[in-house]
Amino acid sequence: MSSEDVSALRSLVYKYASKLVDYPYDEDIEAMPRLLEEFREALSVLGECDNIYKGLDEEASGIERVFARELSKLGRDYFQAEYVSTFELGVKGPKCPLYESEYVEATPEEIAKVFIETGKGFVNALGDLKSKLGVISSVSEFYSRYDVKAKDLIPDHIVAELEFMHYLAALECKATGKDREEYLRSEAEFLEKHILRWIDKLLECIREKSSLETYKLIFSVVSSFVKRDYEYIKSVLE
Repeated sequence: MSSEDVSALRSLVYKYASKLVDYPYDEDIEAMPRLLEEFREALSVLGECDNIYKGLDEEASGIERVFARELSKLGRDYFQAEYVSTFELGVKGPKCPLYESEYVEATPEEIAKVFIETGKGFVNALGDLKSKLGVISSVSEFYSRYDVKAKDLIPDHIVAELEFMHYLAALECKATGKDREEYLRSEAEFLEKHILRWIDKLLECIREKSSLETYKLIFSVVSSFVKRDYEYIKSVLE
């Protein structure tokens, strides 16, 4: 396969990943078995294209069965309620919120940028929130480079970040020469400065606190994929 084909597959995997970790509305639950199968097939083809991705399809191979068993046991409403209590709502907040700023501290540079943009007094008044604002601002800055906005989502939500990687890989797929290299560098930078900083912390939280085996497996594969994808991008750039 050509590099363009690999980029298209990578973009597709990110798109599937963003859909699979998002809230499962009724229509999403209906589509879940198909999405999981197509997700696994895309990973399988990627593994044939480059050994870096080899074995990811095997990691994803049992998720359809686990999902079917869990959905049958819990029922649709309770399955959705468990997703909400794990990732979205709770008396003291969700068990495992899907926001980067909940898991990492903003770098001094990110906080300094917020000081410049909003004013020192305002940021000091925020207290602990200034770190979260720094992370969100940093993610938003990446999006703005490509005129992208996180519609209906806070920018550092995992769904938004995965969709952004899908978008960058899609742009890279159509680019050549130095333009393609620029997109690859942006992808590597975004993974390094954002997704890779917190995906394992999120996965650890899910494994410890979630009762939904389906999402433990999905997030495990997503975590493995983004690490392998970062390796792939770095190997191409080198």
